[in-house]
Amino acid sequence: MSLRAKLGRRPDEWNSAGRLQWVVPSGAGLGGVAGALLALAVQPWSLPGGALAGLGAGSGAALAVVLAAALD
Repeated sequence: MSLRAKLGRRPDEWNSAGRLQWVVPSGAGLGGVAGALLALAVQPWSLPGGALAGLGAGSGAALAVVLAAALD
């Protein structure tokens, strides 16, 4: 099954619930940290730090779902 087909289905059909319980929050946490660190460097010229950390957390969680589907 291709990655695109897996992502089109419900997550419990292609992935174990145990894996999703730690992969998605971990990805969100790492993305939030990356966004916060990026905010330290570009905050005077860009969005506030909280906004960049939130964007990082959201993109990290989305990337973690794709990674979990690819590993399954």
